[in-house]
Amino acid sequence: MSEWIRSGYRKLQEPSLYNHNYGFFEHIYPLYAIRLTNIKTGKSFWGNDLQNKKNKKNRILEDFKQAYWDFYKEGLLTITSCVVNAEEYKSVSAFIDIKKRLLKKHNIKVLGYVSVLDIGKKLLKPHYHILFATTTMSAEQVFKFLNDKGKEKYSAELLQTKNGMQKYLNKKELYSKNKKGRCYTRSRKFESLLSIKINQKTKIKKSTKSKIKTLAKLSDIFNNNRKIIKQSKTVKLMFNSPIKNKELIVQSIYKDKIKSNHLFGYFSITNKTSTILYLQIYLPKFLCKRVKEKFKISKQRIKEHFDYQEYKVVEKLLLKNADIEECAKFIEF
Repeated sequence: MSEWIRSGYRKLQEPSLYNHNYGFFEHIYPLYAIRLTNIKTGKSFWGNDLQNKKNKKNRILEDFKQAYWDFYKEGLLTITSCVVNAEEYKSVSAFIDIKKRLLKKHNIKVLGYVSVLDIGKKLLKPHYHILFATTTMSAEQVFKFLNDKGKEKYSAELLQTKNGMQKYLNKKELYSKNKKGRCYTRSRKFESLLSIKINQKTKIKKSTKSKIKTLAKLSDIFNNNRKIIKQSKTVKLMFNSPIKNKELIVQSIYKDKIKSNHLFGYFSITNKTSTILYLQIYLPKFLCKRVKEKFKISKQRIKEHFDYQEYKVVEKLLLKNADIEECAKFIEF
């Protein structure tokens, strides 16, 4: 439930005599002001409908980037930037539905998309900017399926930069096909790679789902323990070769310890070339100097908690067939 509720409303403009139901409409002026109040603090502020629309557009673009960019950089999916002539299609959904059916015939799945209506300042032609996230496509397939011959109706290219198109669309004013039309759209959900079931070449093994579930469970344990015992921190150990017996390494760190509860638990991520070991430790700064030197435990390897960035690193390794292994007993508070 949101902490903010609408607590006030007032009109800023009188209804216009001009009929906005035909032609493309630019949203320049706010129509009404709204007051939002925080139900916990009681603080409130005034905003307007135009700023709300712009903020929502920017949130949608940011959510799309967070959902897919890291996987795109790893070559696990494809993101294309498509420009579509808005006058050629009844709606952006009409174009998207046509392309989704075409791509599906060639075992290419659309995972998610966002679209923004724009009007060029030079040619004054209305067009949609669409960002497509799909399973892997080659440059030849992008040209074949998402470009028409004359590029008059639509054209596409692989997305080149992380923030370039997002910044461009963030700055744009809001346009719609009429006063009440949509300025931007998005897919119902930004689908995960784990849900893909196409052919054997792109199908992810079922066991990967259970690995991701294990990762989510361990992440929750790390975070919950940290909330209760503030002095607990995460220590990250990295090895340049696969480590089979992690227990021996952990025991060598704690064999000189009097209290056994200095260690809450640990888990490891192992692939063909390396192993990463994450340990949740109470007051890790008291580890003896010999242990720190042996395992190269520096300040950079000690973190406040198992954060979102580390979670995404591990998740990407699991998607590349790495294995996750947890200790037999994990102390939970």
